[in-house]
Amino acid sequence: MQSDKSQKNSFFLPARRKILFGLAVCILVLVLAAIHFRSDGHDSRSIRFAAFNTVCGVTLYGKATPEQEGVLRDLLALMQRLHDSLNVHSAESELSRLNATAAQAPFHCSDLLWDALRHTRDGVELTRLPEGGFAFDPTIGPLMRLWGFHGKRATVPSQAELTEALSRTGFSRVEWDDDAHTVHFPVTGMALDLGGMAKGYACHLAAQHLEQHGQHCYLLDFGGNIRLSDTPPKGRSAFTVGIRSPGEAGGVLREMDLTGVTVSTSGNYERHRMVGGRKVGHIMHPATGEPCAYLASVTAITEASTLADIFSTAVFVGGPALAQEISRRAPGTRFVIIPEVGEAPIDIP
Repeated sequence: MQSDKSQKNSFFLPARRKILFGLAVCILVLVLAAIHFRSDGHDSRSIRFAAFNTVCGVTLYGKATPEQEGVLRDLLALMQRLHDSLNVHSAESELSRLNATAAQAPFHCSDLLWDALRHTRDGVELTRLPEGGFAFDPTIGPLMRLWGFHGKRATVPSQAELTEALSRTGFSRVEWDDDAHTVHFPVTGMALDLGGMAKGYACHLAAQHLEQHGQHCYLLDFGGNIRLSDTPPKGRSAFTVGIRSPGEAGGVLREMDLTGVTVSTSGNYERHRMVGGRKVGHIMHPATGEPCAYLASVTAITEASTLADIFSTAVFVGGPALAQEISRRAPGTRFVIIPEVGEAPIDIP
């Protein structure tokens, strides 16, 4: 994942697997007795851990300090709390409890969950489609279950099943109380799935934690969501991030010199499953209830980590036209879109 090229670090960004996270095999590993750094030989220290159904990495640059072990220990504990809160595969998680009860009565959220939902709501509004609805809709929980992403499924859903599941979706239908921090569903069976923003939000929290504790030169890689500090490593003008070429093992489409942004890629060519003999990707179209298969990959580059995560999924649904609109709504945001494997990328703007 990491290589050094002419005094620049090159971090190759795979298509992020925006799937349901929190499977038992990927419980966050915390070694609180000691933080073990791995040095890359360029005055940096790295740790790796499992969370959100992926491998996460934190790299700190510059002179080591005695305080760093405590900073990272607290960071891992924060990631554990977030993982436990958003894990839809655990009935005990706060999000699962919200999904189970919010149709009966307003569910009061913890500060952590409410902040994650606030960031999500801000991002969703920026993905509004011309025909109505949103390209990124966290109420796709019933669709993810229907297509077997919460368990096995042997047959392709019927149109009747799709229609029934869609009747229990729609982000604009969710009732929010910003004063009481509560969420209420208008119909039974609605469910929020935050898998499309969790790693981006985790990057946001992690970067915030590091900055607040005096760590200003770092790189975060949370399952292909790459957060780069404003300050590049000593002796370099920027970090170098490489976007992998879809369908080409080890191939690099492009390298970009960047600081102070998050880079997030969505694609279906690496992560899919077979349902009734049909290859099914994990990115759902909120309007049709069908898995998307329109593009090879979408890379979003923007300052806000949660937005980068949301935008890469949204443009996979809405295409280049939505990318143009998001770039207008969120100045400074840009995209690299690969329409098909082997085709030239589209840069927006």
